[in-house]
Amino acid sequence: MRATSSRRAITALLSFLTAGFPGGVHGAPSVDFDREVELLADEGRFSEAGDRLKQALAELPVNLENRDRRNFLATQAVNAYALAFERTPHMCELATAGLEVADEYLSALLAEYGASVRKSDEYVGLNALREELSDARRDQGCSGDTNPSARTADEVPSWKDEPKPEHEKNADPGKRQKTAGLVLLGVGGAAVISGAGVGIAFGVKALGLKKDIAGLRQGFAEAMCDPEDPSPGICSDLDGQISAVVSDGKKAHVLSGVGWGVTSLGVALVVTGGVLFAKGKRKTNAHIRVLPTLGGLTLAGVF
Repeated sequence: MRATSSRRAITALLSFLTAGFPGGVHGAPSVDFDREVELLADEGRFSEAGDRLKQALAELPVNLENRDRRNFLATQAVNAYALAFERTPHMCELATAGLEVADEYLSALLAEYGASVRKSDEYVGLNALREELSDARRDQGCSGDTNPSARTADEVPSWKDEPKPEHEKNADPGKRQKTAGLVLLGVGGAAVISGAGVGIAFGVKALGLKKDIAGLRQGFAEAMCDPEDPSPGICSDLDGQISAVVSDGKKAHVLSGVGWGVTSLGVALVVTGGVLFAKGKRKTNAHIRVLPTLGGLTLAGVF
């Protein structure tokens, strides 16, 4: 990355941090801090820029008022150390320094806001940046944690040279969505078939009953029966048959409607399942992450 791009990124950072701080960062004159870090970045002295940003981060108390500023400082400090390590990959201590900033910042977040903060954008973003730096450190053959006693078991996990479990290496990020999609496709398909079968069967039955009713009513009329007071005999028999067929016809209509309703639900499940499966397949084929960097954002993944 060109030094001018880094200078612009850090200048923007300082403008954000010093807003609302008349005395600059924790009492230091903002113009001095601005000039110092800008000069370091302009000269490509990213390690020293990281040290200065780390110092500014340490001077900001961990509280809600400083939460955004601390996140921005921590992110830029880790990026500065990552850039320094990229230029001199034999100096493993640069990557170690960046990881220490990330671990201390993430531990402070957990201590202040509890386990729920793990789902926040600031935690997820910086943890992803930390993992990238840890991978780069491992790729260069750097040794494990040089100061394991500095961290407790309750804090952020160590970044020692430990191979990832085989199931994590081969994990399919789209497996859950593909499985859910296939389940919905199966259930939806079954609902479409069964619902359509019920709808068609009772629809045909309703049409047949409609013809039966028409025939019975014609016979009722030809027998000169009174609809209001059918006389005993053939008229009362015909009236009873008409009532029974009408009742069966109504039931057939209702069941036919239920069948087609199930069919509609099945279609919706099939569509939803298809969408989930497609999303899962895309996630499997392209695992993309957006990471914060010193100059903006980086898109990382396997395509």
